[in-house]
Amino acid sequence: MSNESRIYFLNNPYPKGHGLEEFIWSGRLEPNTGIWFDLHLRTKHYYDEDESGDSEEVSNDWNAKIVWANFNSCILSSTFWNDNAGILIGTKRKKLDFKKIVSEVIEADKLPRPKSFDINEDPPFHIYLLGHDDCAEHKIQFTNSQKKGFFDIKWKGKIALAYAGDYEFKHDFDAKIYQTQFEGIKIPEGISKMEIEDLLNHFVSEPDLFVLNEQEGKLKLNNII
Repeated sequence: MSNESRIYFLNNPYPKGHGLEEFIWSGRLEPNTGIWFDLHLRTKHYYDEDESGDSEEVSNDWNAKIVWANFNSCILSSTFWNDNAGILIGTKRKKLDFKKIVSEVIEADKLPRPKSFDINEDPPFHIYLLGHDDCAEHKIQFTNSQKKGFFDIKWKGKIALAYAGDYEFKHDFDAKIYQTQFEGIKIPEGISKMEIEDLLNHFVSEPDLFVLNEQEGKLKLNNII
């Protein structure tokens, strides 16, 4: 499929990349900070499309199919391990303009990181690749898909094989996600509808583009573009 969502780990043993088992793009409202974007990606098994094994000797884990096979698949996510990760996309000073997200590249966790950076607490995204590794230098671009109300996403970044004790960002990933929808903005419990309206006015440039719904007993703001 020419438009199959895939992620590529550049120069690894799988040049055709890896298909996605799941992908979720969602938002959440944090009253003290603003609107956050969350992305969650899980690949299919690394070896699903290639079971040939290593055909030659390799010098490191990144190039060894047998090492990739030991770890099965990748999770790249702001939600799987840490509910406080993600990208702050709408604040009082710079409100979320949902119509304009297709006109800019969103960047997060730029390198070099500040000295105060805590690898366990501060990353917007965590990654399980060849163990619990590290990722940074994210560049995320949204474009309108051919299908109304859907988006295509390009997501690039750097990887360090931290699980193996290598903290240098030597490797790159490049994800291409097609025809995905925004899952809406999650609302924390205990906030009244009036408070939600107030906060939406603080953090979103066009609050009328969102409608408040209740799903499975929880409130959520869904976009109506």
